[in-house]
Amino acid sequence: MSKMTAAAKGDQDMWGDENMGSPGKAAGERKKRRGAPEAQGHSVQDLTMQLDTMKLVSNVAQKLRVHASVRMWTVMVPAALLQPAIDFAKDFGKNSKGKNMGSPHVQIWRIVLKTIITSAKERIASLVDGEEKNHLTQATTVIENHLQALIASGPKKGFYHVRQVMVRATRSEKESILKFEVSQLLADPRSTEMAVLYILEALEGRVLEGTEAATDLERKIQVHIAELKDSSSSSSTY
Repeated sequence: MSKMTAAAKGDQDMWGDENMGSPGKAAGERKKRRGAPEAQGHSVQDLTMQLDTMKLVSNVAQKLRVHASVRMWTVMVPAALLQPAIDFAKDFGKNSKGKNMGSPHVQIWRIVLKTIITSAKERIASLVDGEEKNHLTQATTVIENHLQALIASGPKKGFYHVRQVMVRATRSEKESILKFEVSQLLADPRSTEMAVLYILEALEGRVLEGTEAATDLERKIQVHIAELKDSSSSSSTY
């Protein structure tokens, strides 16, 4: 026996014959430990239906994220700017008075506008006369006019001014996310949106490009899909 052969045999003895088996054998052992789907109370048809349902949910979630990135602006902003709106959104279901003031996204938008207008005016006051101050003042005036028109329309017609608004906290305590789309029925919706974006960037916000990352729940579904695929493939051997 050569030294190389002896060394290989020594390695086999050290790790044991079971661990030197083929990948197919290892997969078979995993299947035995899991047991057949029928033995666990799940038929192949059940597993297939669960897998198809989760695939559909995951696909819809992905398309919604893509659609939202096309239709809505997404901005990462300092958490303090959105905290009043986030607090309102959390309490909306408990506040019966709020339900009589119009759609929740309209009320959230009104709170967002009031907050950023206040912060913008504080920023303007701290700037010396110049181009930045002039542009920020003009943008603030545009948003103030938009807010006044929104309030004047009343609680039942606010959606004529803003199509959708979403606010949510992130894992970071320093930043939150704002997603919005003003109504295309406005005289100049592009100018309104650009004014909001200009102010948010002046207040250290960042406009995010591309499709938003999957949420924690969507990622969990993707993990379950992988697990069900594994279970479904293992059931074909029975």
